[in-house]
Order: sequence, then structure tokens, then C-alpha cells
Amino acid sequence: MEFPCKVKIPPRLQPYVEAWGKEDADALAACFDEPCEFHSALLDHPLRCRSEVRAYFADLFQRIPGIQTHGSRFFILGDATLTVTELTVRNPSWGEGLFLMTSAQLQRFSEKGLITHMEVFLDVEAAVKV
Repeated sequence: MEFPCKVKIPPRLQPYVEAWGKEDADALAACFDEPCEFHSALLDHPLRCRSEVRAYFADLFQRIPGIQTHGSRFFILGDATLTVTELTVRNPSWGEGLFLMTSAQLQRFSEKGLITHMEVFLDVEAAVKV
């Protein structure tokens, strides 16, 4: 079933969503305050500054180019936003082909509207080949 309406992106996340769509590591890093905290299951330790966030995204887009977002839902939780996204990726470490997976991100924002804390959850175990 398709829904005819578009999902409204929260204004404070609009720059992040646009930068993600362009695979622009510099623009993504600019969405973060200084200092910040970025946690992901793909990392051994949290990232603590814009330059680390920028390097992470630059590496991600180089290793796994063409990540496609197929739909997101945004939940406003006071000073935080929870984003749930369906993605397709080509990840050679999983095998050949395209895989569908779900990601959830919890973002907290500073008074300047920049991300101060982000946690990324990936449902890798439930990724399916499409």
C-alpha cells in the first residue's frame, strides 16, 4: 500500500537529510555542534567532534556508495528526535546484490539547533536481499 502524503521533515533535521541525500560528509559534519557525541554499532568508540564525524561519513560513503533512503518517519521527543528509516545498500561484505535494512537514529539538539548527541541503531540481523 502506498500513502499519498509526503512525510514532513522536522526543520532542525532538514540540513542533515539533504546532506545525507547528497552523500556530503562536510555538510553532514556541519550539522553537529562542537563538541558532540556520535554513537553507532559500527564503531568501537563514540566520535566526539565534527572532524571525526566528517571522517566517519566520508569513509562510509567511500566503502558503501549509493545508500538509498526509501522512507523515514520522525518522532519529536522534546529536545530529541527519533528517526526510523528504510535503506537499501550494496555491502560487499554481505555478498552480492542489494539489501534492505532499517535504521533508527536518536538525535539531541543544542539551543543553536545543531546535533549534540546522536545514536545510530542498525537492524543488520534483519537485512534482507532484495
